[in-house]
Amino acid sequence: HVAEAIRLFKVSTLNAASTGELPGDLSSLGSDQIREVQAVEEQIKRRVPIGSTVPQKKILDEFVALQGYSQFSVRKALQVLLNRGEIRYSNQQKLVQRIH
Repeated sequence: HVAEAIRLFKVSTLNAASTGELPGDLSSLGSDQIREVQAVEEQIKRRVPIGSTVPQKKILDEFVALQGYSQFSVRKALQVLLNRGEIRYSNQQKLVQRIH
């Protein structure tokens, strides 16, 4: 069972990579969505100074409820920043720490 699970995981990961569906990849988004994700990235960088830690829920609440961004764009922006090494998660992804 374990070997089959690993094989299926590898196949699905390779399929996702070849179709551009990996987390943090913007190639499958429309131009309006890309602009929104990039705007959210910049706002997160302004909101979370380097070296500080903020609850992920607080970022989501502020950006969705107060600033009107979609939850999808906020989560995608966090994923892009994570992939670039600008943030990292701690405490089971409950906290976001800005490192660059």
